[in-house]
Amino acid sequence: MPVFPVEALTRLPTLLTEIAPDDWPSLPGAPSGRFRIEADIGPDGRVMHVNLLCEQEMREVAAAYAGTIMGWRFTPAEILGHQVSSRIHIEFEIGSPESEGFTATPVPLQAPPRQ
Repeated sequence: MPVFPVEALTRLPTLLTEIAPDDWPSLPGAPSGRFRIEADIGPDGRVMHVNLLCEQEMREVAAAYAGTIMGWRFTPAEILGHQVSSRIHIEFEIGSPESEGFTATPVPLQAPPRQ
């Protein structure tokens, strides 16, 4: 099944799953840093596959977050009124373990600039 990048879509996928702070995994002692997760969303709005896009030291953290993302549901993307599979990137920034705790904020879904 082809997966379309956001720049090919006429309607972006929209997250339906409500995310509460307690939904994120608790990872005491995890390193702080940034990582991205690439998620393929099917024409039914389910996450079909995730790919970790991060440095080696963040892989364990990213894998835990990917497990959460696999349960998310979306309004599927469309191309000219037809529901299609799509691929999005979600960025996370994990705070220092000494700070107020772990937080993650998905970057809003945006089409990359056209070249």
